[in-house]
Amino acid sequence: FEQPDAEGEARYHYVTLSRTAAFSRQMSLFFKRHINAILDGSAGISIGGKADAPERALQIAIVYSGGDDVFLVGAWNDVLEAAQRIQWALDTFTCGALTISAGIGVFTPHYPIRMAAEQTANLESASKHLNDENGEKNAVTLFDTDDEQENSKDSGYTYHWAEFREKVLGEKLRTLSAYFGDSRDGQGNSQLYRILTLLRESREWHRQGNAGKGIALARYAYLLSRMEPGRNDPNYGNYKDFAEKMYNWGISPKDRDELMIAMQIYVYERRGEQEETEGT
Repeated sequence: FEQPDAEGEARYHYVTLSRTAAFSRQMSLFFKRHINAILDGSAGISIGGKADAPERALQIAIVYSGGDDVFLVGAWNDVLEAAQRIQWALDTFTCGALTISAGIGVFTPHYPIRMAAEQTANLESASKHLNDENGEKNAVTLFDTDDEQENSKDSGYTYHWAEFREKVLGEKLRTLSAYFGDSRDGQGNSQLYRILTLLRESREWHRQGNAGKGIALARYAYLLSRMEPGRNDPNYGNYKDFAEKMYNWGISPKDRDELMIAMQIYVYERRGEQEETEGT
């Protein structure tokens, strides 16, 4: 047998049976007890980890929670918030010693739970292949993944938690909400669908190394120009700022993929708002 070096000895110096058992109990306590307070709002944790108690209860059902694993089913936006609450709470609970990987899928109400579990497990697997700057698995994969890139850092829908909150939910989603927020006639959604289609084409051509990616970008720029209001329109200044950001994000693969996810989230949110309005 080889003699462990000094660094190896220091690393395992505190690894004992009693400490391991205590760690296991604490993890079970978090995933079997504390998680209920996190989801029902009594823990006072909101998106981004801000303590604004009492926080609203989420429409979530816990299918399984134990050890270091959890499977949740619920309203898509509540699942999105639940994942962020759990990530922030676990980071606080372990003083940053542990990280968590997640996969979030969107399915129809009658979609088989077993198949949904298998697909979200694939999404979670994609998250585990994206390490942060410290080599830790600390990411989330949303809605879709690419089989051929499942083991690649270039997977377009996998993000570190901080990047997801700051770039997708923060930068991109806020820009979309600020510009399209006053549109109630459905026109904003139709424009977003056309933009999203062109971004998907550009992404696919880019990944295949196809020179045709320039065609999608040209159509993308043309579509943005068609959205331009008159110069005397009070929204003209907002449009110029919006169009510049959208174009710059469209030509950057990283920003483009973040924008695509933000657009999907925004469309889901607007669809829910419109259904509530129609039902009242």
